[in-house]
Amino acid sequence: MQAAMASGEPTASAPVELVQEITAIKQAGFLVYIPFSQGSSPGKVEGFVYAPFRAGDLHVAALDRTPQLPVTMETYDTTASATGDPVGLLFRSPGYEEDNAYEGLVAEKVVDMVGRQWTFKVHATPAFRTRTHHFYTIVIGGVSLLLAVALTMASRSQLKSVAAANELRRISEKTVKEKDLMLQEMKHRIKNSIARVLAIARQTAANSETIDEFSQSFTARLNSMANAQDMLTRSHWQRADLRELLNTELEQVFGSSTSEDKITGSAGAAWMSARPRRSA
Repeated sequence: MQAAMASGEPTASAPVELVQEITAIKQAGFLVYIPFSQGSSPGKVEGFVYAPFRAGDLHVAALDRTPQLPVTMETYDTTASATGDPVGLLFRSPGYEEDNAYEGLVAEKVVDMVGRQWTFKVHATPAFRTRTHHFYTIVIGGVSLLLAVALTMASRSQLKSVAAANELRRISEKTVKEKDLMLQEMKHRIKNSIARVLAIARQTAANSETIDEFSQSFTARLNSMANAQDMLTRSHWQRADLRELLNTELEQVFGSSTSEDKITGSAGAAWMSARPRRSA
């Protein structure tokens, strides 16, 4: 990760045992780290996109493609002399023998693999006799295929991670805006409620001769306001029965015996919009 941050380029790790290796037979693995930075801060690393690779699966995917290459292969990470890491065996084909190459056809090639040096040793097999491919062309083609597979997988992982990061940032920004809007709306409604309570208190005090009378009247009016609020809440702030709302409000003055014949009006006006208005 430090090497990737210093160079700004994708960088592979030395051979490691991945946490995915939970079976008795374990294969070597490696990780590729890609430094990630926002477009507004070029050169500033803010995180990493990484992808784990099972070296055995990577080689098998390349070598088992049709038509299969008539070779066996052994791959080592040979960056040890520069980093102090031990030389690590990444892959060995079944049946690979150092001294058992068909007709002595052996090739060795050192390749820079995302910041690491990998050494590929390739032996021809008897099936090579039936093929017309040039041996070194096969070696170069196999190595190139391995590199292409690795880079494709790393690029795909990076694109998915960048897309996920952008989506997370978009959702976070949307959430912050919605939270600010909700806080402003809550502040506005609380101020309106306080203003209504103060107005009720002033009107009740002006028409009350004793503390008991004020207390009873003020409590009744607050209960009426709470009941009206409950009715509007039950309507999901869409529409409410205006007659029921007026009856609820008038109960604070006339009591629960209020008859509906005290309220008159056309049937078409019996409904009202319950959507909150900032001018209310």
